[in-house]
Amino acid sequence: MQNSFAVVDAGAPGVPVFRENQPVGATGADGRLLVPDLIAYSPNRLSIDDRTLPIRDRVDETTVSVVPPAGAGVPLRFAVETIPELELHLLDARGRPVPAGARLALDGQPLPLPVGYDGLVYAHIGEGWHRLDARWADGACTARLRVAGATTTLGRCQ
Repeated sequence: MQNSFAVVDAGAPGVPVFRENQPVGATGADGRLLVPDLIAYSPNRLSIDDRTLPIRDRVDETTVSVVPPAGAGVPLRFAVETIPELELHLLDARGRPVPAGARLALDGQPLPLPVGYDGLVYAHIGEGWHRLDARWADGACTARLRVAGATTTLGRCQ
């Protein structure tokens, strides 16, 4: 060990960090952690526990190998993506709230949460145009919505 190190950036505070599956600490208020004593010129496997990230955040890769030079450090940033969190009130074609418990699909993929009371829908949706399908015991409807930054445009269910 020749004082090689990594600065891990997990994008959020309190995220556990591991070296070779052994805990080395958790990220600080700035979302980063200094991981000392890496083996120089050898792969060092570093990982994070993404279960502690905020629910609106997604990370595709949680384990990375780094090969630091002797006596130097390497930055390691895990690509955390924050997905816009939307709260929608979904109405049927007559302008009434879609029934509570209706099952949802976004762009053909099932969503984990059903419709709540008063047609309330919580969803994590990326930017662009999307199709939102709702199905319940005696009906169904489809709406088109557009997400652009913090703005959402929702078409009426049909």
